[in-house]
Amino acid sequence: MKTSDMVRRIISEYADVTHLKEDDSLETIGLNSLDIVEISAKIEENFNIELMSEEIIGIRTMKDIVSLIEKKRK
Repeated sequence: MKTSDMVRRIISEYADVTHLKEDDSLETIGLNSLDIVEISAKIEENFNIELMSEEIIGIRTMKDIVSLIEKKRK
């Protein structure tokens, strides 16, 4: 499964991602900062990576999450 597909699956637990594009703001689908923190915890667990607070604060789009994961996996 592609990273973006896995991230989309995780986000779908918190919001409707039917029309979510990678560059869309997560706020536009109704996610708040607490949701993003919870999503980040699931990302860490599913991808076996550690995200720093500064990185989590910078998450605005699904593309941001995918980029962070790819950066951490290298």
